[in-house]
Amino acid sequence: MQYLDFKRERDEATTSWERGDPVAALVERTGPTTYLVTLPGGETHAVEYGKERGARVGGCDCKGFEFRDEEDSPCAHLCVLRKAEWSHNHFGDAAGRDVTDDPITAHDTAEHVAPNATEPEPDLVADGGEDFPRQNCRRCGAVSPDGEAPPPAECSEGTTDDPEHEWTDAPDLVADGGDIVEAPTTGHDGRVFGRPEDQL
Repeated sequence: MQYLDFKRERDEATTSWERGDPVAALVERTGPTTYLVTLPGGETHAVEYGKERGARVGGCDCKGFEFRDEEDSPCAHLCVLRKAEWSHNHFGDAAGRDVTDDPITAHDTAEHVAPNATEPEPDLVADGGEDFPRQNCRRCGAVSPDGEAPPPAECSEGTTDDPEHEWTDAPDLVADGGDIVEAPTTGHDGRVFGRPEDQL
């Protein structure tokens, strides 16, 4: 939704402001911040109207909103809702109510989040902290994601006499969960030192 400047519309007595008459309009609420608004002689339009940080926000599917002069200019359908809200707050009259006689108010959009919306995972937010080297078990490849070796635990490759992980710094590129194998030294021609010639 877009932040809207209704005060400028009122002060300049724009066409949208003059046309947006809540007494003549038909207003139907379809959700906490969504409405269907019909002006005399016009089509029905889907309108969003609410508050963010105390400021009025909204949007409309009409051409007047799509081709508005200023980015924060409301269309006549949004002006209907703002005037109706003001009328309800100051007079409590019928001009401030929708077709089901419910008051028209700008609800805080933060309180009406879609049910399938999700919060970001806490561990995915960068904290700008220190960069720790990753730790891997030399034998089984278990990873310590926070850069510090976790408390000793049983190693799947350990022996009965030595069941604990053997933690060591590991390269960050090992990601297949397989064994960590240190690359043998190679010469300029690609041959591996220490390997019998018949295996090259």
